[in-house]
Amino acid sequence: MTESSKKNGRPRGVVAGSTVLSGLTGSQTAETVLLFIAINGSGYAAEIERITEMNKTAVFAQLRRMEGAGLLARQSIGRTAVFSFSRQPVAAAFRSWVEQIAAQLSPEERRRFSARRKPRSSGKKLTFGDKMPEERT
Repeated sequence: MTESSKKNGRPRGVVAGSTVLSGLTGSQTAETVLLFIAINGSGYAAEIERITEMNKTAVFAQLRRMEGAGLLARQSIGRTAVFSFSRQPVAAAFRSWVEQIAAQLSPEERRRFSARRKPRSSGKKLTFGDKMPEERT
């Protein structure tokens, strides 16, 4: 093994603090995407990027790769591609395994992946800055 293929005595691709999941997928981004979807049920690239502060292009590439492998299923909601675990038997078994890994995370680590999914109150008026929607030109 050459010196360039080592990183602080660890094999290439293994990051400090990585889990079995990142060792299996070979990518911290893939691990993050899987944990995010396991904790939240679904997600889209911009949402995952915003919450985890990862590169949106890398996140979307991982989502597409896992969709191609049959682990994730895509649903188009408007112009947004929302991904969730596939209903195939192998994907369901993989999902339960990822959920077990997510359950072992500390509350602080789980909060890092949590997305706010609470809808706006039904009686709350929309405002754009200081103006109401009908005043907006």
